[in-house]
Formats: sequence, structure tokens, C-alpha cells
Amino acid sequence: MAGQPAAVVFLVLFALVATGESRLMRHTNRIALFNPTTMCKDDIQYQKICLKVAKASGATSPNALVQANVEAAITTTEQAAIQVGKLMNSSSQDYQGIMGSALHACQESYDSLLDALHQSQVLLQTRGSHADLMTQLSAASTHVTTCTDSVGEVPEASYPPEKVHSLLGKLVSNTLDLGAKLNAHNEKH
Repeated sequence: MAGQPAAVVFLVLFALVATGESRLMRHTNRIALFNPTTMCKDDIQYQKICLKVAKASGATSPNALVQANVEAAITTTEQAAIQVGKLMNSSSQDYQGIMGSALHACQESYDSLLDALHQSQVLLQTRGSHADLMTQLSAASTHVTTCTDSVGEVPEASYPPEKVHSLLGKLVSNTLDLGAKLNAHNEKH
């Protein structure tokens, strides 16, 4: 009889460990179901950029992938705004007149873009309304287009922050595409 309590304790401990492992496996399986590569390759216009952001962020959920893209767009917008600000403050005649007006329009667009992206960030973090998220991401896309159009109206001019602005447009486009997918993913789960 002395061995029975030890056997009972062993069986209870074994049952607890097995139950804990089962819970861990279910949790692990839920995480393993998300594959950012799949999300980035389905109906995303700039797949390589999406994959780079996914890899750099280590996103483990659709929401985290959208958040990572929003954060990348915020950082890129800040870089573009700094470049435009420097150009606007320069004494060069190249950035006066029509180009100065275009730079001013871009500066305002970047300010509005940052507001829309920050609002998107809040909505993602608080699991706000998907419709509100899509409204903010659509506004972000509009602000990028406003700058692009303003610079395009300047005849034969080059836009010095073109590379950053181009990347920004791609990030915002991806964020909008991913945001739309976020709702579809949430409806499945």
C-alpha cells in the first residue's frame, strides 16, 4: 500500500503535464496557421515589400502584419516629410514658384497622411471598426496621391524625395490591401 500514494501522485502529475502539453499544442497550432507569406502573396500589389516587412517585423498574426506595414509607412512618411521640409527651407531657386507650391502640397499631404496612419494604428491596436480602419487607410492612399499629382503638375521637374515617396506609395497600397484582407481573415476565424 505504501507504493499506491506514489503511483497516484505520478498519475496525477502525468495527467497535468499531458493536459498542459495539449493546451500548448493547440496554442502552437493556432499560431502556426498564420503564414505572412501567404497573406503577402494573395492580391497584394507589392509582394516583395510586404514580405520584407513581414520578415523584419516577425508578424505572427494578420493584425500584426497590418500594424507592421502601417509602422513602416509612418517611418517612411516621416523621412519624406523631413526631406521636403529641408527643400522648402533651402534658398535654392529650384524650390520656389510652382515647385515650391508642389512641395508645400506634399508637406501638407504628409502631415495628413501621418494623422491617417496614426488613426489606423490606434484602430488596429484597439480592434476598432474595420470600416473605420479602411476609411483611414483609404485617406492615407489619397494623401499620397495628392502629393504625386502636385509634383506631376510641375513641368519637367524632378521630385528629389522621389525614391522615398515611391516606397511610401507602395507601403500605403499594401497596407490598404492587407487591411481589406484583415476583415476577410477575421470573418473566417
